[in-house]
Amino acid sequence: MFILSALLSMVCVFGAAYAWEPKCDSLGFQIIPKPDCSGYYLCVFGKPVPMPNCPPGSIFSNSAHVCVPENSIYDDCKDYNGGRPVIPDLGDYRRNLCPVAHCVPCSVRMPSCEGKEDGIHANENRLWSPYHVMCYKDRFVSSDMCKADGNGRAQLFHPVKNQCVSLDEIPQEHGGMMPDCVGKKDGYYLDDFGRCDRYSVCKDGKYLNAVQCNAGEVFDAFTEKCLLKEKACGPCGDLSNC
Repeated sequence: MFILSALLSMVCVFGAAYAWEPKCDSLGFQIIPKPDCSGYYLCVFGKPVPMPNCPPGSIFSNSAHVCVPENSIYDDCKDYNGGRPVIPDLGDYRRNLCPVAHCVPCSVRMPSCEGKEDGIHANENRLWSPYHVMCYKDRFVSSDMCKADGNGRAQLFHPVKNQCVSLDEIPQEHGGMMPDCVGKKDGYYLDDFGRCDRYSVCKDGKYLNAVQCNAGEVFDAFTEKCLLKEKACGPCGDLSNC
């Protein structure tokens, strides 16, 4: 029993000795490859976030910040300094080190981040879609998709607002459900898609926002406010003689 306890203690000690945790800067985004180059950590304002490992047969490139074929000319995992990867600044890796042996062009797989601030941006190849990219030091870091909102409704990435928004904020010509206020007078209007539990607000020919009615209420087209369905007129109410 004593020997077993001693062995377990040694495992714990050596495990702790060899454990490696990245040290992140306190501000901004930072990429730190794992010591074995199986993947990388994305530092977000001082907090390291482990990212998924590279696919089998590939390894993380220290200079390019992308998974590359293992033992290929792009594999620079051997370049270390004191156990931590050396990350030279080679500029836009998409032009320099993007593997060409792929049926999809590099420009599609890795949208350019040149000239863009660190952070998330619209995917230039998939505008007005759920897709967006993470940029860091003019480099593409990763691609992600907008998640559903708190009510389970789909969201798309707005390239002007630079964030995920509901379909109500996406113009109809881009696949959204934003009401069209062009040519309309200032006021309140029934939802363009016939949703009775809300109404849209138009001002100066532009859509401002949508107002959600309380539970059990619908938009009354005559009073321009939310009422109980049995007391409301128009296409959403039960009253026929108003």
